[in-house]
Amino acid sequence: SRRPGSDRLYKFMLKFQIPKLISDKNISAVQLLILGEVTRVGFRGWLQRRARLQGLECWTRIKNGNALEAVLVGTGTDIESVIRDAWKGTKKARILKIKENWFNKPITPGMEKSDGEENNQPIPWSQETADRIIGAIEVLAPIMKQPNRFIETGNLSNAGELKRAAENRNLFAVSFSNSSYVVSPLKEIGLQQSQSSRVSSIIRSLSDNKHLLKEFLSKHELPVPKGDVFTEFQKAKKYLKASHGSLVVKPVAGSYGQGVTVDVRTEKAFVSAWDYAKKFHEQVVVEELIQGVDIRVLVVGGIAKAALLRVPAHVIGNGKETVEALVHEKNKKRMKNPRLCKAPIVADGYAEMFLARQGYSLTSIPGKGKVVFLHLKANIGAGADSITITEYIHPDLMRLAEEAVSVLGIEDFWGVDLLVEQIDKPRGQQKCTIIEVNSRANIFNVQVPLYGTPVDTAQALIDHLFPEDTRDHSYPVENKKVKITGFFNQKFYDWTRQQADELDLKVSIQAVGDTLEAVISGHRHHVLSYLGSMWDWQPGDRGMVDGLRVSVYAGTAKDSSTVIKGKDIEKFPQEQIVFSGFNIDESSANRYDLLQYNKSQGPGLDTKLFLDEFKRQGYEAQPSYEELIKISKEKMTGVTGMRHSSLFCDKVCEKIHPVKLLLSIHGLPVPRGVRFKANEMEKALRYFTKLSGPCVVTSLHSERITKQRIDNKDSLRALWEKARKKGTKYVLLEEYVEGWNVCAAVVSGHAVGSMIIEPVGVLGNGKSSTARLIEEKNTRRALNPRYHDKPIVINKRLLKQLEQSGRRIDDIPSVGETVFLETETGLELGGETININEILHNDFKDVAVQAAAAVPGLDFAFIHMIIPRPDQSSENQKWVITGIDTNPSVSLFHFPWKGEPCDLAKKVIAELCLTQRTRWIQER
Repeated sequence: SRRPGSDRLYKFMLKFQIPKLISDKNISAVQLLILGEVTRVGFRGWLQRRARLQGLECWTRIKNGNALEAVLVGTGTDIESVIRDAWKGTKKARILKIKENWFNKPITPGMEKSDGEENNQPIPWSQETADRIIGAIEVLAPIMKQPNRFIETGNLSNAGELKRAAENRNLFAVSFSNSSYVVSPLKEIGLQQSQSSRVSSIIRSLSDNKHLLKEFLSKHELPVPKGDVFTEFQKAKKYLKASHGSLVVKPVAGSYGQGVTVDVRTEKAFVSAWDYAKKFHEQVVVEELIQGVDIRVLVVGGIAKAALLRVPAHVIGNGKETVEALVHEKNKKRMKNPRLCKAPIVADGYAEMFLARQGYSLTSIPGKGKVVFLHLKANIGAGADSITITEYIHPDLMRLAEEAVSVLGIEDFWGVDLLVEQIDKPRGQQKCTIIEVNSRANIFNVQVPLYGTPVDTAQALIDHLFPEDTRDHSYPVENKKVKITGFFNQKFYDWTRQQADELDLKVSIQAVGDTLEAVISGHRHHVLSYLGSMWDWQPGDRGMVDGLRVSVYAGTAKDSSTVIKGKDIEKFPQEQIVFSGFNIDESSANRYDLLQYNKSQGPGLDTKLFLDEFKRQGYEAQPSYEELIKISKEKMTGVTGMRHSSLFCDKVCEKIHPVKLLLSIHGLPVPRGVRFKANEMEKALRYFTKLSGPCVVTSLHSERITKQRIDNKDSLRALWEKARKKGTKYVLLEEYVEGWNVCAAVVSGHAVGSMIIEPVGVLGNGKSSTARLIEEKNTRRALNPRYHDKPIVINKRLLKQLEQSGRRIDDIPSVGETVFLETETGLELGGETININEILHNDFKDVAVQAAAAVPGLDFAFIHMIIPRPDQSSENQKWVITGIDTNPSVSLFHFPWKGEPCDLAKKVIAELCLTQRTRWIQER
């Protein structure tokens, strides 16, 4: 991304450099003029980073002080993706208009000439559906005279609304981006947006797969569109020829209308729709088009609470203004809505094509009262209007939504999408179908609708999840002892007193060396609020909290204003990290029957292990979708899964920082550390200096998280700049803890196996070079199903790793000398495992169970720990939990590098798969 230094340079680039770049037929370019609140809100830098992540060239400059001019160069689809994102921009940005000036505009999917255009015949465009929508608008005319007005800002979020609702009920709630953790006197529940941690990964995957869900609903005699799922184009084409009427073509999974093409009638249109859907998933659903209106019914606790009509992006003519002007005026109204301000109507290439099919263009002037559609995607993010119709919809349609949710078993919060001919008639008097059951339905669409009566579904969900008494007296009084690490000043002591007074807590603090020990007494939800606020305390560069260690205390706090100087902090002795529980000898590596587990002959290794175990238990089994497995036995057919988690678990564990808080407040030790924003490098460098030792740097990139040990400021600075260029938003700095990397498997509240994960290395014999030892190592790796197709490759990364440890590839290591080929923190080659289940001290098995229980909804996970002496008690040694893997690979335990294999798939199937978690499509 570049910023021209002058107007002259900018004009030179437009005149000479752009034409040269777009000489390639696959490259396009566009000049954008972006109007609205886009300066001094971080929008310019955001646009450049977004373009860079899409592989685009980007030039920007401020124009007239309050507008932004930008030039994007790259593939047409990537440019259009960035333009769509630009309409939303950063949180504080408000986009009024984006003017596009294309140098060579690409053909938008769906804009290719259809058979009708080539023969100068009328082009079909779903007039029947449009008429149904217009009919619904006429019925709702009384509530559509004036849009609703709200005092909220445009920074609404699902997590924010849930936190508001939780605090209304006197619950403890903390949010991490779109995740919420809520505690009552009786239970703890996690929420990822609106999806509770009680919705298992099996239910989530089932509802996400459009075709599998249809199959499931139809078995329960609920109405769904007729259709099928395809991976091969020729088979799908035969279905097109055999069908009568319009079709919908869409990817088998996805959201926001991506990859969806409505009203496909001709072979040419089908080819375009197929290619578009394939961009988002290899499986494509082809089904009948129901000519009707799109309604989302929100079901909370099994009861339909609200109904929302989503009218696709449209304008209503006044006989004076053009379509383009009407869109601009309507976007001004949407800007005043807290939800719709980030969902403007975008008059893109597809909209221009759709207008043409109705006989309009952006410069046309529609007659007074004439409804003109820009497309028929009923998605609010694509410009649809939100109209609550709870008082207008027929009660039988609300019951239909409730029936759809009931067959899934978990009734916390769902958005059921219906296509109906008329909103005020029961299902028996019209054609209606269920097209989706959304487990992550948006909460605030009905809380701040453009028209209609608002419905507070966030409060309804919290009230359903926590019906118990939540007044102060219902919470137990707790006494906690907390070791607080970090760097403190007078501001911190003042803050602790203020927080204690506000929360009616007794807090006494004692300084112990460079650590504080606090005793906190009070009602549980207030104690948690105190700890939650302390977790991220960073008032400035000179003070911060970087760790909490919570434990139960037998006494009570003395006084909230007490700060006592005490003795030095207890120091753990530095000892050699060694224990004699297993033999490191390289010759002890396991060997397995490779023919039985050859990946090239079928599904992945983990899936095959589950399929084989199901077959041993008498079931027919086949992989279905993502982690789902379809099983059948006698007259029973159902769907189960390999993973047993929830979306909340996945997100908080994946981002590391949130799960560290959950572990800490449950009394489990984690590495002390601080999460910094990508633009806080200097602050992070000062923190690194204060740690006075090596640290582990984790780049929290949205697509790939990487870890690396850092020993000096220069390395940290270089790594930081590299992470920022890749679009990383946050970087986590943690202390480096010496010890063995231990992985414990927890299934349904039981520790069922444990491994040490060592960095991959070679053992010297005094004769062979490192290169030769790697060849011999690869021979042994080829005998292990988990490693056999992952040979160690001598590449730049490996050579750099050797160089950093003072070695070369042609060195001859001495007898017994280990040469590591990957870092112990990054484990770039995946490490090598050693079974230590009989050696690991029971303390750490108990710890692993407690760690899994600290994350609501987690029933199968790998708990990763750093332990200096795994065979000894957890007392008197410094150990930490470094992470939780909610997507565990059972092959790690089935095929350890050394030690006895553990049949983990068998344990998961017995404890979790063949239980009430299985969703039976057909029963005896």
